[in-house]
Amino acid sequence: MPRMKRIRRLAALTLAALTLAGNALASDSSGFDPSNKEQLGQFVHDYLVQHPEVLLDAQDALQAKQQQAAQKKVAKVIADNRQALYYAPGDLVLGDPDGSVTLVEFYDYNCPYCRAAVSDMKTIVANEKGLRYVLKEFPILGDDSMAASRASMAFEMLAPNKFKTFHDRLMAIKGSADAERAEKIAADLGVDPKQLEAKMKDPKIGARIRQTYALADKLNLTGTPAYVVGDMAVSGVIGADALRKAIGNVRACGSTTCS
Repeated sequence: MPRMKRIRRLAALTLAALTLAGNALASDSSGFDPSNKEQLGQFVHDYLVQHPEVLLDAQDALQAKQQQAAQKKVAKVIADNRQALYYAPGDLVLGDPDGSVTLVEFYDYNCPYCRAAVSDMKTIVANEKGLRYVLKEFPILGDDSMAASRASMAFEMLAPNKFKTFHDRLMAIKGSADAERAEKIAADLGVDPKQLEAKMKDPKIGARIRQTYALADKLNLTGTPAYVVGDMAVSGVIGADALRKAIGNVRACGSTTCS
């Protein structure tokens, strides 16, 4: 943990501990004078030595408070960016297009965890009725990923009816997904590689990628896969069971965590 972060955490824990110690002072009937700073400092020291569990209680309370604040911030960002998250033109939408619950996945064609999760996601989409599954391209793993993403977006603009097939084949490729392999898949599906290459330079594609980066930054998404559902945004593999639970909770109470 960085030094300044440790200092801030220690200060917060100390303040919380002082508050708890102050509660003990309030019930003290020994004639203690709280205006005496030296006496107060000694009392707090002695109290914490005798009751070290207070620091653990303070740490738990601090972490819970920070998590609640972070969750509220994420929920607001999701609400404020609903259109860009859920309804951006060109995003691949699977499942029920009019579903009552939307799950968004940020992915990179060269992300091994995204590839490994494909079968689980297909099962979730097949079994979760009323789920709208949005796939959002988030190329963060280098030049090949950027080229593959541009090719994918270009293909969607040229042949939207074949986009899912293109996406599935590019995601299933062995080795690195890049422009050359994307163009080969496009050719197999009847799209001229030269036309695809030219379309990859369309300014709209760059704008879409920048918008996705901006959304990820606001949501503090730093890796792939990343998921947004209900009021939750999380980076990394969380597993099919956790996703199903979050989806079920959103249906039940409107939040990924039901009380």
